Amino acid sequence: MVGADVRDVRIVIRNRGIRLSVGIGAALGGLLLLWGYPRAHALLVRANSLRAADVEAALSVVPWMSSAVRAWLGVRYLYDPLTFDPPRALAHLQQAVRENPFDFRNWLHLAQGYEAMGDRARADAAYRQALAAAPAYFLPQWLYANFLLKQGERERAIEVFARAVSANPEAVANVAELLQ
Repeated sequence: MVGADVRDVRIVIRNRGIRLSVGIGAALGGLLLLWGYPRAHALLVRANSLRAADVEAALSVVPWMSSAVRAWLGVRYLYDPLTFDPPRALAHLQQAVRENPFDFRNWLHLAQGYEAMGDRARADAAYRQALAAAPAYFLPQWLYANFLLKQGERERAIEVFARAVSANPEAVANVAELLQ
């Protein structure tokens, strides 16, 4: 088998009309790509954001769906910039917490929803419920300590960070950097 380098391979178009056609075709193809890509991307993003509405419609028909579906919707409305709607997120997360009060993740998302709405007292209570549901887990303690820091309660935050570090000793450097 004979090896060929890239420099050995050449495409030669001798006819001037064909060269002109290929050049114009490439330019038009590039323009079409530049014009069409953002529209195709927007269409795909819009199609992805409709999924929350589809799930809402399914919930109205089949109201006994699991709390995980409601939690997913709440998280979607809380964190997805395309469907950001904190009041709607809170409604779904409150229902998910009512249906499954033992899932600390639902409590954490509910707390963050209250925080997004500016309801600090309810956010604090929801964070405490998450801690009660998962007292030995790192994430609820970390998020609650950060919440306390944002509220200006540094001493309480340090206590909660200490418990978080006991749950995950590898986080000591992160906590130290955060508290500087």
